[in-house]
Amino acid sequence: MKKEHIFLIFILLLASLSFYYLYQVLSPFLAPILWAILLAITFYPLFLKFQHLLKKKRLFLPWQ
Repeated sequence: MKKEHIFLIFILLLASLSFYYLYQVLSPFLAPILWAILLAITFYPLFLKFQHLLKKKRLFLPWQ
């Protein structure tokens, strides 16, 4: 085997091991992230309606 092949195999092994450990670290957070994405997509039209309704009224809110 050439040195380039050994180096390529080493890099691929290192990259796959890194992705595996990254998955292990992020796996407890994947379900909540997916739920957050689902809820954001679901409630975005409702948010736009509320935003449109509240802009018509003059509310004195600290973030306006």
